Amino acid sequence: MEDKENINFIFQLENKGQSNNYFLLFILSFVAFLGIAFYFVATNKTWELITNIVIAVAYFFVMGKIKPSFFELLVTEQQLQVNFYSVFTVARNYQSIEMNLDQLKDFKIERKFWGMRKELTLTVESRFGLADYPAVSLSTLKKANIARIEKVLSQILNNNHRA
Repeated sequence: MEDKENINFIFQLENKGQSNNYFLLFILSFVAFLGIAFYFVATNKTWELITNIVIAVAYFFVMGKIKPSFFELLVTEQQLQVNFYSVFTVARNYQSIEMNLDQLKDFKIERKFWGMRKELTLTVESRFGLADYPAVSLSTLKKANIARIEKVLSQILNNNHRA
């Protein structure tokens, strides 16, 4: 897609505020676990240190499995674009999916990891048949926004089937 300022979007959704909050939580929790660990080392509290380490590892493991991400969905009259990156990494790896609307053949939103992680998978028409893009995390989105995404993608699919 072109520069965002020059495009007329028929749908636009992003979770920048929520993803920034998760990133801040990531940084603050890392600093807190590290500070507590230094305190326990300084005061020779071995069992408390071990407990802190176990809790920190479990916490970061769960957050890594949930995969909180920045998510942006942009839809124009002809194209769909999904931009995303993981919030729980310091080096942000920006990724994007871009396609013509008529390429979208299906989508699914699944709950994984005991319902804590929500993922969007887009199925598109390719030269070799149907193909799924890798799943994109929707874990930081609220239910209402996920419902809006489902509605928009369903409308795109319905318009594709009529054409």
